[in-house]
This record gives sequence, structure tokens and C-alpha cells, in this order.
Amino acid sequence: MSEPSELYTDVITSDRVARRTIAERRRRVLRNVATVFVITVLMVVLLVMSRDQQAINSCHGRMAFATAALQDMLGAGAVSPAELPLSDRGGDPNPQSAPRANTHYFYDAFHSSRGEVGREIGVACCRFAHSQLFRPNGRYVLSYDGAARKYQYRWMSEVEFARLAPELGLRLPDGP
Repeated sequence: MSEPSELYTDVITSDRVARRTIAERRRRVLRNVATVFVITVLMVVLLVMSRDQQAINSCHGRMAFATAALQDMLGAGAVSPAELPLSDRGGDPNPQSAPRANTHYFYDAFHSSRGEVGREIGVACCRFAHSQLFRPNGRYVLSYDGAARKYQYRWMSEVEFARLAPELGLRLPDGP
């Protein structure tokens, strides 16, 4: 009668081995799914951060160009242009992007008429804030310092912009 007992033990053992194998496969599948999910989330976060930084870098290049162009016009005694002078390139590989970029900025073409000596006035700013994933949203602001007779631009967080915009005379139009 030892045979049925051994046969029963073999069945139980093979059943345990089969269950253990299935459990190991499930753990492996779950671990692989979790790994793919984490890598996907990480790649999406890096992609969004890269997109935000490229937009900020492009805006930075255009503001630097506009600041230098306005400063050159001031030195030459020229009148402020009707549109913000933007590079045809400005960090953007598409040469047709300058007209489209003008819609990205709010520009006060009449800033020179309110250029009081000793007071900083707003000349231009990004119409909409640049979003950033892990940092505060913000925008570039181009201003004219009447005392130094110098154009300058700087990054401002939205909190700082909301506080300084009335002082600089920047009133963004409502709506898109």
C-alpha cells in the first residue's frame, strides 16, 4: 500500500511546483508591468520638462534679440518700432515663425511716450505664462530703465509679474 501514498505525494509535490511556478510567473509579469509603467511615467515627465524648457529657451532668445535691437535703435536715435523686433530665427529652426511669434508677446509700441527719467517702464512681455512642471510658472518681461537709458529683460514668476505689472504699466489685454 505504499504505492498510492507515494503517488499521492508526487501529485501534491507536482501541484505545489506548478502553483509556485505560476506565482513566480505572475510576480515576474507584475514586476515587468510596474517597470514599464515607471519608465513610461519617467519618460513623459522628461518629455514635458524638455518641451517647457525649449519654449522658454526660444522665448529667451527672442527677448535677447529684441532687447539688443531696441537698444541699438535707442543709440541711433530711432523711433520705437510698431512691432517688437524679433529674430527670424530666435532659437526656432522655422524662419517663418517670427510673425507667429509676435502673437506670443504683448508689446507696448508707445512705451517711449511714457518713458519718464528715473523710472522703469514695461515694454513687452510674454502674453501667456510659460508653464513648468516642477517650478513656478513665469514669463519674460522686457523693460526700459529711464535713468540708465537701457533696455533689459528678465524672467519673472507669475506672482512677481502680478505684483510688478501695474508699476511697469503692463496691462495685458483680456482674452486670447
